[in-house]
Amino acid sequence: AILHYLRKKRFNVLPGFVVPTPVLQECIRDYLKVQTDFSFEHARDYLIKAPLPAYLLEAIRSKASHRAEPLIVRSSGALEDSQSHSFAGIFSSIKQETKEGLETALRQCLASYFSREALHYTRRICVYQEYVSSPKMAVLVQEQIKPDISVTYFSFHPVNGEDIFIEY
Repeated sequence: AILHYLRKKRFNVLPGFVVPTPVLQECIRDYLKVQTDFSFEHARDYLIKAPLPAYLLEAIRSKASHRAEPLIVRSSGALEDSQSHSFAGIFSSIKQETKEGLETALRQCLASYFSREALHYTRRICVYQEYVSSPKMAVLVQEQIKPDISVTYFSFHPVNGEDIFIEY
């Protein structure tokens, strides 16, 4: 949503496309049909191995065919980077040199929603129940550049919560 806003304001945003949140929710519904007891580990394993819906694979192939390589497949979680907590480094970002491995990278990124780090972090910040009961993570697939420098911008300092913080 923020990248769309930036693009409308004429900021230079790398081309890409979004695999929306309902895809993860659909995969989890499918998982719950075959698994009666929920666990992060089983959900993660299921997402890594289970085939993605045919309609999604077709859409991804179509959208990816118009993109330059390499691509980056990265998470966009609803609970990421809020005023009260940051999931920085919790979910996977996967560099994909060719389009052929895009399905695997997408499954790995979706599965990172149920990583051990996510399990521990959601319990520590007391959002575990919300996190599990209503999975909300989209995946962004963008063209990747080879920058001379890379910068991470925090709208507030991850430790003191006050200042703007830029890391490079």
